[in-house]
Amino acid sequence: MPQHLPYWHARINPGPAAITEVSEYEGGEDLALVCTQLGNTHTASQQKKIVEAWCQFFAQPRPGLRRLWLHSKVPQALFNSLCQQSRLEGLYIKWSGITDLSAIVGLTALQHLHLCAAGVTDLTPLARLQTLQSLALEGLYKVSDYRAVAALQRLSALNICGDGVASNRKAPLDTLHPLTQLPALQALWLVWVKLKQGSYAELATLRSLRQLKLIGVPLSEAERTQLLALPLLAKDHVLDRLLLPGDVA
Repeated sequence: MPQHLPYWHARINPGPAAITEVSEYEGGEDLALVCTQLGNTHTASQQKKIVEAWCQFFAQPRPGLRRLWLHSKVPQALFNSLCQQSRLEGLYIKWSGITDLSAIVGLTALQHLHLCAAGVTDLTPLARLQTLQSLALEGLYKVSDYRAVAALQRLSALNICGDGVASNRKAPLDTLHPLTQLPALQALWLVWVKLKQGSYAELATLRSLRQLKLIGVPLSEAERTQLLALPLLAKDHVLDRLLLPGDVA
């Protein structure tokens, strides 16, 4: 089986060229933005006006817009505004100042979400996103309760990621139990996470898993043996950064 890549991987969905001003948008299903962190080309006042213009843009229905990439830091106000796009199917947020996810319940058609939001403390609103098929949560260091994820019964791909490169910070998880409640899950990445209680062997109940990547987490031999027994697990899995016999680097 070929390696399963995340939905937002550049080889799968590279996205369009990013724009800054509302006037640059020519319509279409895909939109990529760089509208903050413009210190080299814009004054603070100019940047503020650009963000306000995008907030006004997203406050109106854009029925043709399907996927949105935000490549610069997303402030809370911009996030709240774009969450009014009820027909949006894909949302990629590279990083953000978001602390409150409440507005996300407006994205009633969302299928694919990548969210980096170190300030978030509550994932409860995610439970309302019943159309989600893939979910990537990066750098969520202030939240460890993932019970909301258990409500996403259509989820086929899940990525929970800390930072093992720049800051050496692990994303905390209270327990893996919510993840074991996802019967449709086929791909699971747990990268640089810290499990507070329980065993990684609990993931062996996910009988539909085809790919499992556990990177930067400690595994006992017993846990490893149980996970490798998953019937559909492909040969491109990685457990605890170690390549196993038959794997390709």
